Amino acid sequence: MFDNELEQTIAFLKTKLPDYLRSQGINPAAKFACINPKDSDHLPSMSFAPKTLTVRCFNCNAEYDIFDIIGIQYNLSDFNSQFKKAHELFIGPVSSKLTEALNNRFPQESTNPQFEFANDFDEQESEEDEADVNKTNNPHFSKHFSHGLFAESKIGSQNISFGSVNNDRNVTLGKGRFSFSSYPRANNNNYNNGTVMFSQKIDNPHCDFSEYFNQCAINRANTDYFKNRGIPDDIVRRFNLGYDDHCMVGIDQIGNKIFWHAAIIPYGNHGYRIRNTDPKSKERFRGKGVCDIFNSKALERPGKIFITEGEFDALSLEALGYSALALGGVGNVNQLLDMIRSIKVEHVFYICLDNDKSGQEASRILASTLYQLQIPYKDVNISFPYKDPNEAFCKDKEAFISKLNNLDNLLKLKILEPFENEPNASYINAPEDLSNLVLSHNLYTFCGKATTLRLLLANIINTNLCSILYIANTAQYRNLQTLIDTSDSINELKSQFLKISGINEIEEIKEALSICVLQGTLTQIIIIDGLTFNEEMSLKTARILSKFAKSLKLPIIFLGNTNVSEKIESLSLQNIDISLTADGDFKCSTVNDIGHPISFIKYARI
Repeated sequence: MFDNELEQTIAFLKTKLPDYLRSQGINPAAKFACINPKDSDHLPSMSFAPKTLTVRCFNCNAEYDIFDIIGIQYNLSDFNSQFKKAHELFIGPVSSKLTEALNNRFPQESTNPQFEFANDFDEQESEEDEADVNKTNNPHFSKHFSHGLFAESKIGSQNISFGSVNNDRNVTLGKGRFSFSSYPRANNNNYNNGTVMFSQKIDNPHCDFSEYFNQCAINRANTDYFKNRGIPDDIVRRFNLGYDDHCMVGIDQIGNKIFWHAAIIPYGNHGYRIRNTDPKSKERFRGKGVCDIFNSKALERPGKIFITEGEFDALSLEALGYSALALGGVGNVNQLLDMIRSIKVEHVFYICLDNDKSGQEASRILASTLYQLQIPYKDVNISFPYKDPNEAFCKDKEAFISKLNNLDNLLKLKILEPFENEPNASYINAPEDLSNLVLSHNLYTFCGKATTLRLLLANIINTNLCSILYIANTAQYRNLQTLIDTSDSINELKSQFLKISGINEIEEIKEALSICVLQGTLTQIIIIDGLTFNEEMSLKTARILSKFAKSLKLPIIFLGNTNVSEKIESLSLQNIDISLTADGDFKCSTVNDIGHPISFIKYARI
C-alpha cells in the first residue's frame, strides 16, 4: 500500500517542477540559463519539457527532474533527502510510514544527481582552484564542481543562482605582452552571477569587469574583426569593444581549456558577450556576467528605437545615427518589456528581429505586448534581401541607408489592393456567342494563325450583330477588307478601322483610344490585331489592354499568334484557341466559367 502511495507521491512531486521554477523567478514557458554548475556559457539554453517533467540543456545536454534540482540547491546527495525536502516544500512533513516505505524502496546510499560534464573533468585540482570552490558537506560536490553552489532558499525566495563564476584567474591577452584577470574585480563566491532570464541589480559591486574591458580595448588593434563587420572606429570606441586573443571559454571533455580569439562586447560593466572571430568555428558566442539587453541606455532617449536581435545589428544602426538596442537572444524579450514598462520616455519601436521561427515568435510577443501597452511600434524587415541589418549594412550600405531614411514613407505606401466585387463575367461558350459578342468589361484573347483569325473576324463583321473598332496596321486592314461584304444591307452598325503605323504600337494604341474617348466615338467592341507582335510585345500589350478594358468599361479582344496562347491566357478573362477544320469551319477550344475544357464549331456560312 505504502509503496503505491510512495510512487504516487513521487509522481505528484515531479509535476510540481514548473511551480518550483516559478518560485525561483524562472518562467518555465521560456528558455533560461543552464543550471549545470559546469556549464559556464551563461546562455538561455535550458528549457522545461512537459512530457518528461524535466529541464534539459541543449548546450551541454544536462537533464534534471525536480529532485535533482532540489539536490543541487540544498546540497542533498541522496534521493531520500531530496524526496523529503520536496515533500516538505509542497505537501508537508513526511509521515513515518512513508519514510519507512522510502527507506525500503531506496536504501541509503550516495546517489548524486548526474551532471553531464562531471566524469569528464580531472578530479585533481590545483591549490588555487581549490581555494575558489564553495566548501560543502558533500565531498562529491566539492570534488567535481569549481563553481559556487546554490544558497539555501525557501519557496518564493528567488535566491537560486542559475549562473557560474569563471575561476580562470590569469587570461593572457595581447599575444603575451601582458596578463590580467578576467575575473570580477571584487570576488565573492556566494554571488548569484545571474543569467539573461532573471532581473539583476546592474550596480552589484561583486561583478565589475571594467578592468578586463579596458585591457581588451587596448588589444583591439590586433584584430580587424570589427572593421570586417563594418563597424567604424568611433562606434568601436563608444561601446568600448575589445579583443582577447587568448580568451578561455570552457573546458573540453578531456579536461583541456578551450581558448578563442574573441571579440569582447561589454554589456555595461557587469557582463559581456564573447564572439568567436574564427569564421570556421561552429561555436559562435558565449557570455559572462549579466548579459541582459545590449545598449539599454537607448531607452533613456525619446524617439525612434530599433529593436534588433544581435549586438552587431544594433551597432550598425547606431553607426548610421539611429538609436538601437539588441536582445542578445530572443529569450530576453520579457526582460526588455519589463524595462519598457518601467520607463516614462515616449518611444516608437521598430521591431526588426531575425526572420526565423524563434525571431518571429519573439516579434509576435513584442508586438502584442506593445499594442496592449498602447506604445507605438512597427514590425518591419529592414534587412531584405539580407539576413540581418549588419549584413545589409556591410553588403549594400547605400541601399540600406536609403531604406532607413525613407522608412516611414515606405511604410505609408499603399501598394496592396483588396479584391473587389466584379460584375458577373460573360464567357463565350457556344457558336452564337461568337457572333453576338455580348461580353463583359474584360480582356479576351483569340489565338491562332493569321489567316484563320482574319477569316473569323470577317465572319463576325459580316454577321452584323455588333459594331467593332478594329485597330491594326494598314496591311492587316487591307487583307481583312477583301473579306468584308460592303453591300448596303450589310454593316449598318458601321464597324470601323483605326490605323496604327507599327513604329511604337503600344503608345499609338493608348493615344488612339484616348482620342476616341475624348470624341465619344468608341464602338461596342474593340479588337486589336497583335498578330505581328512577338511574344514580349504581345504580353506587354495584353497587360495594358486588361487595365483599359476596366477603365473604358468595354470588352477588348486581342488577336495573338498560336505561340503566345499559353502565356497570354493568364492575362485575359478567357482565351480561345481557334483553328480551321477540313471543311473551312472554325474549331474553338477554351475553358468555360466553371473551369471545364470545352470545344465547339462555328460554321463559316452561318
